[in-house]
Amino acid sequence: MFVSYAHKDDDSSYGRVKKLAEGIADTYASLTGLEVGIFFDTESIRLGENWRDRIRAGLNNATVLLAFISPSYLRSPACREELASFFAFLPSREGRKLVIPILLFPQDRIDRLFPNDEQWSDIKQLQWKDASDLRSEEVGSSSWMLIVGQISQRIEEALDEQSTIDSSSTLIDTDTGFNTEDPELREGTLEEIARAEEDLPHVGTLVRTYGEKINQFNELISNATASFASATSFGQRLAVARSLAKKLEPVVDDSFRISEELREVIQGVGPGIISIIRMIGASGEAANPENRDVLDFLKTVREMAMQSLEATDTTESMMTSIEGGKGFSKDLDKVLSRMNAGLLMFYESRSHYKGWLEEVNRIYPDNQEGLQ
Repeated sequence: MFVSYAHKDDDSSYGRVKKLAEGIADTYASLTGLEVGIFFDTESIRLGENWRDRIRAGLNNATVLLAFISPSYLRSPACREELASFFAFLPSREGRKLVIPILLFPQDRIDRLFPNDEQWSDIKQLQWKDASDLRSEEVGSSSWMLIVGQISQRIEEALDEQSTIDSSSTLIDTDTGFNTEDPELREGTLEEIARAEEDLPHVGTLVRTYGEKINQFNELISNATASFASATSFGQRLAVARSLAKKLEPVVDDSFRISEELREVIQGVGPGIISIIRMIGASGEAANPENRDVLDFLKTVREMAMQSLEATDTTESMMTSIEGGKGFSKDLDKVLSRMNAGLLMFYESRSHYKGWLEEVNRIYPDNQEGLQ
């Protein structure tokens, strides 16, 4: 069980987030007689470990994600990436039943602060639990225990449902039972690869186009910096800010639209790519150097993932910089907020790219002859 939370929420509630997660794990063990491992970033990462890689491994190995949702959570690129990463690891949308959002604040408050947030919209489609009252509840009180018990039962139900899916779906359990002698299965693999190959270039085009929009955005900001510096009055600075907002608006609108389109394409093709790579690994087709169709597909996925990860490397620092640049004018703040919303969507796609790259490297290491 992976616990995804914003540290500020745990600090502001005097450790209640961690205590709630621990209580859920203990209650689940009491209900079922089965122990459940629990991953906390501050406790599961040893000194000297690469924390990003360790978190990624924790997400990959987890069956259940407890996501403690709050305004701080939704404003945190790291938290959003954890949630997007968990979705990216799942080869089918049915797996989303194992994501259990726990609201630390009432829904109407989060709705008001994040009316157009895509990830919040996705969260609301899941079976979430309102635990906003527990921020002021005494740990171990009857109200506390009631919520803990309900969430523990939900985890038990979700794991039972997932067991049913695993036993009947080759999309989720692809590491066993893949019959390479069945011509229909082999043909299906090639058809899936062909469809993925059609979508991958579109992903690359969107990533490159978004990078061009970012460059245009930064160029406009850079050009306006000198005007801000030479302004001799607040009125002149306000005029520069409004002029900049007007110039940025079409660029930001285009970049936001591209982020939305990329998100939609990734959500459609991402799980299928993971499934295909796993089927290739299970079938042993990657071990045949003469199987150029399969090897070329793996090479295309690897190159696409590496290029896309490189494109998202600077987005986190850019979002921080934009937040620091707010406050000059209402018009400019509105444009900057929309730009940051688009950057968040773009940033979240890196979870899928990491998943693709890890799956390819698992069955075909990057130093192995054939994909060079």
